[in-house]
Amino acid sequence: MDKNSLEKLREASAAEAEAAGAVWQAVQSISSNPAEETSLSVENSQAAETVSDGSDTEGDIRLHP
Repeated sequence: MDKNSLEKLREASAAEAEAAGAVWQAVQSISSNPAEETSLSVENSQAAETVSDGSDTEGDIRLHP
């Protein structure tokens, strides 16, 4: 591998590690505050119900064959 490829690999690895750290911190903050997680999941389920209200007139969508 040449020096340029190694530098790109190092940068990509650092970016991936930073993203993984951000996800880990988000999970930790949610774990320490479960009441917030519950309220968010309730809001998300209500939003999903609102979106699905008009979908009965359209054909079924299958994600897996």
